[in-house]
Amino acid sequence: MKNRSPGRLGRLFRNAVTLESRSPGSVVINKRETTDAGTLRAARHSSMTLCNERRGGFTLIELLVVVLIIGILSAIALPQYRMAVLRTRLFRLLPMMKAVKQANQAYFMANGSYTNDISQWDISFPTGTTLALGEGGKTATITFPDGSMFFPVSAPVEGRSNPRVAAQAKGIPVQLLVFYEKNEWRCYPGGTDLGRRLCQAVGAQPACVQTVAPGAGCPFTF
Repeated sequence: MKNRSPGRLGRLFRNAVTLESRSPGSVVINKRETTDAGTLRAARHSSMTLCNERRGGFTLIELLVVVLIIGILSAIALPQYRMAVLRTRLFRLLPMMKAVKQANQAYFMANGSYTNDISQWDISFPTGTTLALGEGGKTATITFPDGSMFFPVSAPVEGRSNPRVAAQAKGIPVQLLVFYEKNEWRCYPGGTDLGRRLCQAVGAQPACVQTVAPGAGCPFTF
């Protein structure tokens, strides 16, 4: 029996290993694994890119939608807020007007006449309130720190015989009036749509507010 040389056997073994490693199936498998790994890396990269873009800020469409919503809410809310502020200013006048009327009625009961001297009224006025008398003390202008003004009339002036006090808040085209003896309240809208809405807010009848002549007032109760 002939002995084969180790060199030839070694070469045959290496050739077999090389052919096996280069078989078509192995090549396809390795190529497929490489392709799958590349696709996965590309997908991960694309996902990370999208995430980074989303973190960068809002899109133009999103910003336009937000601006549109803010504009709609402002158009609805701001007029309502302004009207509420004006109503509050106007309603603040009513308690003080009632206090002035009652104080002057008490002074009349004790002295037989009315007065515009606020020091004679049993009322505590805010600090900074000023008084300016006119027409021999028959009329007066009381100015409060917030800009509101009262106009009391204690005696007949220019044919008007009913003592009264009128009031007007700063920046509001409405005048309120109450007669001392009749306890009659009136709201004068001043011929403006805002004035009519405010007079209606204090309790004047809509029919009167819409048809009242310029310079006239509508009755209400307080």
